[in-house]
Amino acid sequence: MGLGRFLIPAQREALLASVLSGGTGVALFSLTESTSRFMVIASGIVVALALFFWRLRFRFLYGLIEIGFGLLVLYDASGKGRGAFSSDFSKDFDTFQLSVVVIQTFGAIYVLIRGMDNLLQGLPIDVRTRFETRVREWHL
Repeated sequence: MGLGRFLIPAQREALLASVLSGGTGVALFSLTESTSRFMVIASGIVVALALFFWRLRFRFLYGLIEIGFGLLVLYDASGKGRGAFSSDFSKDFDTFQLSVVVIQTFGAIYVLIRGMDNLLQGLPIDVRTRFETRVREWHL
């Protein structure tokens, strides 16, 4: 017997989205700004749980968040391990590191693929079915 019995379904959904947004925001702030190892770990767990609930309840929106994060990771990976002149000439040249390039780039691609899958799973079933049918009809 909670507050939910006084709310219509749309209000409950909006309340849940607001609580998840606020909790995720506070945990993300703490995760990025805290210097305490305990707070970073606790905040990381809270962010993971919050994003898991986002994925369960708002899968399309979660997919958008995941794609945005994947693009950020891909952008960050684009400048690492590829060798170039260093801004600090005492380092001489940065060396090409294949493992860094492969792991970070394909990690970003994997996150993007998972985001696209979550977007697709978050679509209404009729829209998703039409899209999947069209893709299967492509002849390469």
